[in-house]
Amino acid sequence: LYQLRKAREEGIDKGLVVAATGVGKTYLSAFDSQEFKMKLYVAHREEILRQAAKTFVSVRPKAKCGFYFGQQKDANVDLLFATVQTLSRDAHLQNFAPDAFDYIIVDEFHHAAADSYVKVIKHFQPKFFLGLTATPFRTDNKDIFALCGDNVIYEIYLKDAIHRDLLVPFRYFGIHDAETDYSKIEIRNGQYVVEQLEKELSRKERADLVLNKY
Repeated sequence: LYQLRKAREEGIDKGLVVAATGVGKTYLSAFDSQEFKMKLYVAHREEILRQAAKTFVSVRPKAKCGFYFGQQKDANVDLLFATVQTLSRDAHLQNFAPDAFDYIIVDEFHHAAADSYVKVIKHFQPKFFLGLTATPFRTDNKDIFALCGDNVIYEIYLKDAIHRDLLVPFRYFGIHDAETDYSKIEIRNGQYVVEQLEKELSRKERADLVLNKY
C-alpha cells in the first residue's frame, strides 16, 4: 500500500503488482482503491470476479457492487466487476466513457497481451490503472510490462513469500507409476504426443493408484 501511494505521489498513474498466489493481491487492490469513487475490476472468469467482489465488500461493506457479464449488466454501482470477453465487445465498451472509472484493476494480468484486454485497456483513461499477476513472464515473450508503463510497483515471488512465512512450503510426493507403458506413446519434436499421453494416463488403474497413495 505504501509503494502504491508513493508511486502516485511521484505522478505514476499505472503500474503492476507481482505477487504469488495467496499473498493477497485482491485485498491489496481493495484497500488501495478506497479513496477512489468509481472502480472497475476486469478478469477473464466469472468465478474470479465473484471472489473478488466478496473481498471488496468485506473491505467496503457500504459500497454498491455490480457485475457485467452474461445476462447481468449492472449500472450505477460503485464497483463494477466485468469479464474481458463481454466488456471488449464494441456494443458494450461504447456504453462507457473513457473516464467512466477512476480506478481500474486487471487481474491475471499475464493475459493482458491478448487483443481483448488491449482493447479495453486502451479505451479507458482512469486516474490510476493497476495490473495484478503472480506470473508476469509469458511463454510467447509478449511484453505485458509496457501496458503498465513498465512500472513494477511491488513484487514478491513464491519463494520469497514462503521464506517470509506468508505461504506454507510445498511438499512433493513422487509416486512410482509402473503400470503406464510410455513406450507406446509417440514422441514428436522431443515431446510426447499429448492426445496419446492423455489416453494412456486416463485409466482406472492409474486413478486407483493415485487414490491409494493419497
